[in-house]
Parts: sequence; structure tokens; C-alpha cells
Amino acid sequence: MLFDDMLIHKAAILELDMVDDGEGGQIEKWVDSGNRLSCLFDTPSSAEQYRYAKLNKQISRNMFYYPTDLVTPKSRIRDENTKVVYEQVSKPDDQGGQGEMYQLALLEVENGA
Repeated sequence: MLFDDMLIHKAAILELDMVDDGEGGQIEKWVDSGNRLSCLFDTPSSAEQYRYAKLNKQISRNMFYYPTDLVTPKSRIRDENTKVVYEQVSKPDDQGGQGEMYQLALLEVENGA
């Protein structure tokens, strides 16, 4: 496809799940779903950052990827190279064209998952 050379990063999909807390109970925790996708993490332009600031939102990265059902509105994304975890700030934005590519605005999550 047209953008295959551009998708140089791997992203892991994290889902919120109930896990054993070690004391007989359970707690909610972000866990690796085992799903991976090829993508490109890119720094947003100052114009994009300003646009989100006007909406009282912050943005750390843009992620470009092919449409997939792996990325759900409730999932978090982990960059497999840097291990930085991001939450979604926007809905996926279709970039148009025949090699449809989605753009997703992300915000870095403090303290990982």
C-alpha cells in the first residue's frame, strides 16, 4: 500500500480489565490485550496544539494507522519502542483517499498505564 513505508512504529493496545490484587480481591488495571498494529507516531503541529488548547484539551502525539477494529474508544495505546502510554483525545479522523489512513490525537498518560 501507499503508506506502508511510513508505518515504522508498533503500537500495543491496552484494555481496562479486572485483575487479581494478590489479597483475594480484584482491581481494575490497564493490561496488554496482545494486539499490535503498525502505525506512525508524530508530534502535532503548533496549530493543532493551539486548536486543542482552545477546547481545553492537550495533545502529545498524533498516531496514523490503517482502519482497524483493534483501536476501540476505551483502549489506550502503548508505543512499543519507547513504552510510553497514551490515552485517546479525539475520535479517529479519516484522512481520505483510497489508502484510507486514520489520524488519532493522543495524550501521554503520567505513570504509564
